[in-house]
Amino acid sequence: MLNSYRNLIVILLILLSFTSLMKAQDIKKVNNEKIYFLRSTGWGGSFSRLKFFIDDKFVCKAKYKKYSIHEVPIGRHEISLKYGNMNLKTNKGASENFVIQVESGKATYFELVYETGVFSVLIYLMEIDEKTAKEKMKEMEENKGCL
Repeated sequence: MLNSYRNLIVILLILLSFTSLMKAQDIKKVNNEKIYFLRSTGWGGSFSRLKFFIDDKFVCKAKYKKYSIHEVPIGRHEISLKYGNMNLKTNKGASENFVIQVESGKATYFELVYETGVFSVLIYLMEIDEKTAKEKMKEMEENKGCL
């Protein structure tokens, strides 16, 4: 009789540990969401050394016809873009910084925009909707060499 109680307790402990493991994985998924960076600019912008930052941390080089995916905790984040021969350890000199609120169940998409004028070049990030991003991503490749 005592052996059957021990076996039952062992089985219950094993089941409880599996349940807590599954809940921990669910919590991790709920507390993180994805930020996508897309670069589909023309060949003129492909020579620029562009870099994406999240919260002052370098996350990826922007490569022509590529997109990158970055998992971040839900909440407030600062997004920025740098170009040229700037130090990768800080985002000083970023062309644009803005704050976004990452929400659970909602990925955020940014497209790199490269505009040329007669006497100027303008490079910046623009937030785009999921439908537009997914359509553009069909013609792009994932940049898997990012942090």
